[in-house]
Order: sequence, then C-alpha cells, then structure tokens
Amino acid sequence: MRNTKSPLLRVLGLALMLLRLLGAQAAEETPQPGRWWAGIGLGYGQVLSSNGPARGDPNGVWLEMQLGMRVGRHLLTGFELGGLGWQVSGANYQPENHSTSIYGQGITNQFLVVQYAPQLESGWFLGAAGGWVLYDNRGLEALSGNTRSGNGEAGLLRMGYDWRISRRGHFILDLNYEQGDIRLNAPFHGRFDTSLLSLGFRLSYH
Repeated sequence: MRNTKSPLLRVLGLALMLLRLLGAQAAEETPQPGRWWAGIGLGYGQVLSSNGPARGDPNGVWLEMQLGMRVGRHLLTGFELGGLGWQVSGANYQPENHSTSIYGQGITNQFLVVQYAPQLESGWFLGAAGGWVLYDNRGLEALSGNTRSGNGEAGLLRMGYDWRISRRGHFILDLNYEQGDIRLNAPFHGRFDTSLLSLGFRLSYH
C-alpha cells in the first residue's frame, strides 16, 4: 500500500520525536527538586558581648542542623537547631548530669529558618532565621544549681554558596551573623546583648 503521508507531516513527526528525546534527556540531567530538606554543618564562630558573663571575644565551635521542606522551587523553610560553644574543657562535663557538655559557655539556637536560592541546582543563596536562644555558663550553673543560665531571643542573617555534589546532595559554605538578647535566670538578674559571627560548611539534602 502506498504511503500517503506528506513530507511535511513526516518532518513534523520526526521533529516531535527529537524534541521528546531532548526533553527526556534534559529531565534526567536536571532533576526536579525534592520536597524535603535536611542539613548538618560544622564551623568556627565568635561571640561578642560588651557586658554580661559572655563579654570578651570568645571563639568556639559552630554547629547547625536543619530539617524542613520546599515551599517553592527556590524557597526552603524549616527548623534549625544550632549554636556556638566555647571554653572547651573535659572538666566541664559531668557524667551524672545529662545537661552538661564539654563547653564552659554556649549559646543554643532554636530557630525557624527561610532560605532563598535564585538558582535551583547551585550558586549563591540568602537566608534568615529567628527564634529562641538558650545560654549556658558552667560557672554560673555550679553556683546556682540551675541546669541553664539564661534564655532570650535572636535573629540571624545568612549568605552562602551551594555546590551540587550528587543528585540531591549539596556542599554548602555559609557565613552567619546573629544578634541576640539574653536574660539571666534567677537567682542572677540582668540581661545582655550578643553578636555572633560564624563561618561553616554544611552537607545538605534537597
């Protein structure tokens, strides 16, 4: 039987097949973003305070962990637990007290975090976070018998760069600036402001 299909229809058919193949290949090379987001990071930080027990220029270890979800192709939101610990000593840790650590002083963040990345796969991004902070001071807690020395509120601004290292894995370098207001727990009185600057790296899945 004679093929009655016109050359124009044949060309259009071949063009559609080619476009489908190219589209499928592009989809494999650029995966759709995942819904869930998680990360863990480690770095170096410094807390500055002009008054209060944390005054001076203490330097220490910066930790951060995030868990959240994507609310847009370029927007991540979730919960972040992190902070800075300094004055490291094995004598600070008491095995019989689960609330102690190796740090003489520490600030722990419990934040809601939002992160915006103009490019989906990698590149520069901006972030902001805010919420509650917990303050620990081994010396004050030894005197008072408290398990915590103070608490307050803080906000954080973040800028970083994201490298995609696998289909959903990312290596991130970020710079954080945090401003907080901490109130001491009884029997101590007063409050003090803190400024925290940290630089760290993070492994993220999103």
